[in-house]
Amino acid sequence: MIRQTSLLVLLLASAALAETTVTTKQGQSVPVEVLSVAGGLATISRNNVKSTLKLDQFTDASQAEVITAAKAKNAYSAYPPLHAQVSVGTKSHPTANSSYKKDMSINPQLKLSAVSALDPMPAIEATMLIICQDTKAKFVQHVDHYVIHATETKTVPAAADGKVRDIDFDPSTVSFDAWRDASNVGGLVYKYYLFALRDPETKKLIDFQTNHPQLPAYLAAHPEKKEELLNLAKGKEFPAAFK
Repeated sequence: MIRQTSLLVLLLASAALAETTVTTKQGQSVPVEVLSVAGGLATISRNNVKSTLKLDQFTDASQAEVITAAKAKNAYSAYPPLHAQVSVGTKSHPTANSSYKKDMSINPQLKLSAVSALDPMPAIEATMLIICQDTKAKFVQHVDHYVIHATETKTVPAAADGKVRDIDFDPSTVSFDAWRDASNVGGLVYKYYLFALRDPETKKLIDFQTNHPQLPAYLAAHPEKKEELLNLAKGKEFPAAFK
């Protein structure tokens, strides 16, 4: 279990093998194993006890060494722990001058914050893909056919704190035949979203979310497919199944 440990307790622990010797701003030095760095927090280990400490407790030189050690383990992120809440609001209404067609408005939104509201937030890239289903394929041909209806990437500016921010993606509208039988002439309805957060400099994925029921298990086995899916262009077909 990771514990928020005081620096004094850490310094009083008995000596153990470690990779990096860090020095506090008070001039005290202690050997530690650097496990990871996320934003301004470093997770370290001493005598098999994990601790999470603020980087700014160390000298500038030690901060740089800790970050270097974390990067060597591919365990460095400039971002603090984040909370990203995605929502896609939809609303359907009859199409003007039609007895069978409807229009559906699609409004994607992100609520983004750091887990700690005190943590500053570097700039970050947010990507949203909206996936729609073909109604004629479903009700007439009895097959699932999906298409990328919209894709958007925007840069969320840096912020001095981690308080919640609302980020709106471009709204859109689709039209569809509301009759769910063999008479359906087609159209599109909203079905799924794909969402990702990236470091704008390295393009490294920081977060990935979807409401597709099969994707989480599939991507756990094939993590390289995340980028392939996120790079699908508007109008491209989206896979009907993942096995």
